[in-house]
Amino acid sequence: MPVVQHDVLKDLCYRIFAATGIPADDALIVADHVVESHLHGHDSHGTWLVSGYARGMKNNYVRWEETEVVRDTPVLRVINGKGANGIVAVNRALDIAVEKAQNSSFGFVGLNHITHICRLGDYPPRIPER
Repeated sequence: MPVVQHDVLKDLCYRIFAATGIPADDALIVADHVVESHLHGHDSHGTWLVSGYARGMKNNYVRWEETEVVRDTPVLRVINGKGANGIVAVNRALDIAVEKAQNSSFGFVGLNHITHICRLGDYPPRIPER
């Protein structure tokens, strides 16, 4: 089995996703997620998903800006994703939750109607980074 350095693999995934026409930031978020999932030993949620994700992105990509806020309070936001990419949506939701928590001590975001969020364990460790 060939060995590929993770940074080379991440760049390849990014280029594949970017070639579908999605925003560069979104392509980077998804590429990072699938490669990190693979590196953490979750092959089922890793790079083997790239072709399916890319096909979905090319055929019907919903940008984050197209989502709809259904409810918004100082500590809670509920968002209708309208089919938005799940990995991107959860990353954006983390930013919103952290901002709400900084302003109100708590921050919650509910998402619905989004695509596959991939490896759930990837998200909690990212919260302190924000």
